[in-house]
Amino acid sequence: MKYILLSLLLFMSAAALADDDVQDKLKQLETDLNGVRQEQQSVYQNYQMVRDMRLMEAQEGIPPKSQYPQGMDLNTPPPNFDEVFSMQMEREQRIRQYTDDLESMSERYLELEEERKTLLEQIKALKQQPAE
Repeated sequence: MKYILLSLLLFMSAAALADDDVQDKLKQLETDLNGVRQEQQSVYQNYQMVRDMRLMEAQEGIPPKSQYPQGMDLNTPPPNFDEVFSMQMEREQRIRQYTDDLESMSERYLELEEERKTLLEQIKALKQQPAE
């Protein structure tokens, strides 16, 4: 009788410890999931900001319509070709950099999405485990 009670007590304590381990693992996975979601949100917000900066930079390159053929006041000397060319090259470089940044942020977002899906699957599996 003592052995049966002792075995039953050990079995119940082992089940309680296993349940605690599952709960701890579940909490850790949920914490990790929240971290991934926050990073995803941050990447998305940065993506939107850089996208808007790139759009503004691209729109600044469109020459405005002017009433004068050269696009300047009659008393204003024409712009220096080297300066205009240099400014144009710098603008194009910024646009290329923004494009590269957008691509890397997009890739990072997709990586985080895969990580999020994996964590959700693990959480789902752990939550189904006690029911089985």
